[in-house]
Amino acid sequence: MSREDVIRIPKWSIWVFILAAIIVLLTISQPSNNSPQNGESFHNTIPNYVEIKPLVNVDSFSNVTYPHWDHMPLTYWIDPTCDPRLINLMKLAFEKIKNETGGLVHYVPANETPDIQIYCAPANYSSSSFSQVVEDTGCLMESNHSDIISHAEITIYGQGFVCDTGYPSVEVHELLHTLGFVHSPHENSIMYPFTADSSAQCKITHIDSQYISCLRNTYSNGKIPGNCYNIDTVVDAGYSNISCVYCPNNWYAAKGSLDCCPEPNMVIDSGGYCE
Repeated sequence: MSREDVIRIPKWSIWVFILAAIIVLLTISQPSNNSPQNGESFHNTIPNYVEIKPLVNVDSFSNVTYPHWDHMPLTYWIDPTCDPRLINLMKLAFEKIKNETGGLVHYVPANETPDIQIYCAPANYSSSSFSQVVEDTGCLMESNHSDIISHAEITIYGQGFVCDTGYPSVEVHELLHTLGFVHSPHENSIMYPFTADSSAQCKITHIDSQYISCLRNTYSNGKIPGNCYNIDTVVDAGYSNISCVYCPNNWYAAKGSLDCCPEPNMVIDSGGYCE
């Protein structure tokens, strides 16, 4: 075979071949366009051999053993139809709790699935005592074996109530309920159940030291000395003196609601169903 019979391959064609091979490999490695659309479940697009684990939140305060929120700051939403005076009192209460806990418990506004929802309603009178109920609160925990507070709601009735000292005692009182505390029998305590006609008897100017000790220990994740065991309450709530409503066993708190759902991180749709 002569030199003229040898097939010569231009160098530029080799580089074209290499580039084409790289493009093919990159195309194969791209994920297919089969991601869920319009609310379709991810369970329909993942092969059977992949283990699907439920989404769970990380507890930022796992070193404490009594009921608590698993994150800070806490988010809140206030009904915009509330009287501006009541909105300002609630915001003042947020600041008081933040300052008195050294910034460990603090709040930020949020419009979607907030931790705490605050509503206003007409004046409500108790049928048993005929004294005006100024506010009430509910808080929810995920299951009988959980120590995580998941959601809370506050309702302000009428014009609310301000202690003669000017301290937003009722608003702070209700926010402490959302942190899991129940009522105290002591009239000089922030957790005493005052009513609207008892403002003259209210001399509150701060949160009791027992609650501050509990909150600072809890929301420093145990780094600041303190405990929740020295809180004297009307209701014996067990070892922690803290009480919230629990979801049924193996059920979870719905996001932004006092309802319970069978899976974590679900929300309640407009029809009242978990999704």
